[in-house]
Amino acid sequence: MNITAVAVFLLILAGVFLFKIKVSPSTSFKFRNSLIKHRDFRINNSIVNPANDTSHFEKKDLAASSLKNRTPLPIPEELELFSLVSSPKEIPSDLQRSILENLSKPHPLLTELSTQISSSKQLNNIIKKDPELVAKVIKSANSPAFGLKKPITNINHAINYLGLNQVHTIATQFALKTSISFNTKAQSQAYERIWTAGFIASAIALELSQNLHLESAGELATICQLNYLGDLAVIGNEASASELFIKPNNCLERTHYIQTKFNAHQATLAALVANSWDLPRKLQDSLGVGLMPLVNKMDHVAQHPITCTELLVCYISCRIAELLVFGGKEDVIDYDCIDWLNTEEVEFYYTGEQLKKANLEKLNDAYSSPEFKRKLRTIYTGMKS
Repeated sequence: MNITAVAVFLLILAGVFLFKIKVSPSTSFKFRNSLIKHRDFRINNSIVNPANDTSHFEKKDLAASSLKNRTPLPIPEELELFSLVSSPKEIPSDLQRSILENLSKPHPLLTELSTQISSSKQLNNIIKKDPELVAKVIKSANSPAFGLKKPITNINHAINYLGLNQVHTIATQFALKTSISFNTKAQSQAYERIWTAGFIASAIALELSQNLHLESAGELATICQLNYLGDLAVIGNEASASELFIKPNNCLERTHYIQTKFNAHQATLAALVANSWDLPRKLQDSLGVGLMPLVNKMDHVAQHPITCTELLVCYISCRIAELLVFGGKEDVIDYDCIDWLNTEEVEFYYTGEQLKKANLEKLNDAYSSPEFKRKLRTIYTGMKS
């Protein structure tokens, strides 16, 4: 073999090597082949024939009556091999310092807005301390996301039309947005997507909580917003991670990548940021367990102030929002049952079982109601416009 042939051979090897190591974050943990295999299993074990003329409600009844007898769905290999790592206390000190240095100081009203708001007067007194926040809340209330026919002119007016919890959510979201800024185009684009996901997740949690008559509806909406502090910490610390929120992927893929890079997941990072910002301890503890439903570690929740019911509402709300915003999957609005069988989304593999154990299967009724779907579609469409 002459020198030229050897050189060409070495160049080919180098090209192959560079191709392998230049895998983007959003494609580093694909499980598409596994998903196809399990989708085939799902089709072969289908409990409802979509081609028949059974009404929507008859289909749901048929599905419910068949759940006891269906063959258990095999767990996707990537989920079976996956586990969450570290608690906030175990995050390396140099990483903690780097993360916190890359995030701005929180909005001065964020701590007040992160507490329980019990009256419109209390909320009004908090918001009016910042004229810019007042303007942003009123502007948001008049956006297409809420589809109001009559213009909102002041905070009390907004509370009367949208409700205390909804205005609280809007104010908290804008206080959070003004707490963080980024420099690169990719970071800013990822930031906007994360901000939108948090807004939609909080709206979903608020609506589901109210339909389920949970007293903590406003608090759960706030938790959903603050869940994304960990994701913001990630893109602030590593600009290349912005791709995780720009290109389509799922929660499992993002979490795997983040853990590989930081030896911590976004829930523990959110708790870390909340602690550094002196947000209420209850919020910190609740944020830290935000991803437990993904790996079916619900027994860990007993040691924290958030209940299994509340955690599932937050978890489902965030995952739905992410599928919409990060995945561009508008068909999630049409789901009637949040589980692996009906959605084929890996983050919901354990959800059906978890809802049953928490005696929360009525959440599916709330999610499948035409009124909820109308509101969610309006908010999502409004946020895109």
